[in-house]
Amino acid sequence: MSSVVPKGWVSTTIGEATAEIKDGGTPATSNPEYYNGSIPWIVIDDIQPKITHTKSSITELGLQKSSAKLWDEGTIILSTGATIGEVGIAMKVMATKQGICGVVIKSDVSTKYFYHLLVSKKRELNILSQGSTIKETRPPTIKKIQICLPPFPEQKKIASILTSVDEVIENTQKQIDKLQDLKKATMNELLTKGIGHTEFKDSELGRIPKSWEIRFLDDVTKRGSGHTPAKQSPSYWNGGIKWVSLADSSRLDKGFIYETDKEISEDGLANSSAVLHPKGTVVLSRDAGVGKSSVLAEAMAVSQHFMAWRCENLTDSWFLYYWMQKAKPIFEAVAIGSTIKTIGLGYFKQLKMAYPPFEEQKSIATKLLSIDEHIDKLKDKLSQTQSLKKSLMQDLLTGKVRVRVN
Repeated sequence: MSSVVPKGWVSTTIGEATAEIKDGGTPATSNPEYYNGSIPWIVIDDIQPKITHTKSSITELGLQKSSAKLWDEGTIILSTGATIGEVGIAMKVMATKQGICGVVIKSDVSTKYFYHLLVSKKRELNILSQGSTIKETRPPTIKKIQICLPPFPEQKKIASILTSVDEVIENTQKQIDKLQDLKKATMNELLTKGIGHTEFKDSELGRIPKSWEIRFLDDVTKRGSGHTPAKQSPSYWNGGIKWVSLADSSRLDKGFIYETDKEISEDGLANSSAVLHPKGTVVLSRDAGVGKSSVLAEAMAVSQHFMAWRCENLTDSWFLYYWMQKAKPIFEAVAIGSTIKTIGLGYFKQLKMAYPPFEEQKSIATKLLSIDEHIDKLKDKLSQTQSLKKSLMQDLLTGKVRVRVN
């Protein structure tokens, strides 16, 4: 924290600004009488800005027979063990597990302001953590953290600004969640019933429109796999040819894949079994992130961990991508292995799909792409608002930018 204290602000510590900071507790899990009671019991997955409900609960007996602590409505909740620095506000009386503290602030401090202040301290809380196997930051350490507090009216104004941005973030995320649910339902409907069909037939893959066929994927696409050029040959690498590998896992399942973590060279392509697949090729991870898929935004090669399908003129690339998305749970289920689960190459030779006429494929894909476009716009809005929130916190919580108080 800067040594310069803004005019009118007070330099203090978290300990001096709070009435209590205390860890929670975990009743003995071997005793069923301690659980599934009437007391909401906060674990790490429950922590969000407003904590309204919890996945687990404990009984009065569980509370009495453990160090679990009951916190009043409005208490700030802070995770201090394992996942450090997650912050929320309890919206009703709740208890916390070990590694999750309740923070009770003094009467001259705004709860919402202090919530945002603790959010801004996440990095510092992690730096101060100790432990060999599980890192944690204990209350005595937290109390010593230096802070600056503005006058109470200014606290409330700053909290109001940051809370309004939080509400935009929360509402945008809700819209994204609703659209993702809609996409899932629409995908299931269109990929099994098609568009506007009134006549259906039984097939080995279930009821399908009468005009659809059951086809081997190999019959309607050109399937290929990937390869890794020799890593000990520097000339095979960093040559400008994008190469999809498991390092790109976070980029998959998002439609087009534009960038890759690694590149290979023309030399690497010529001296290995790697193939340059054209733009529009649908790729699928067959191990590690089993079932993740994408469409190549330009010509790329892939590692041996991926399958690739060139669609050409028989199958629409985006239709196949969405079909892969719907089939992901099946791919995950058929993967085998003890440490890394893998789908063997033989599986894909027998892979069948309910296959609509080409024009209907394009129509189905267009409808699903439209939903994805809306989701992407909202995700961009969410990212921008989160960046704004970060910037505002840096300015307002340090006094770098002062707010007017009527």
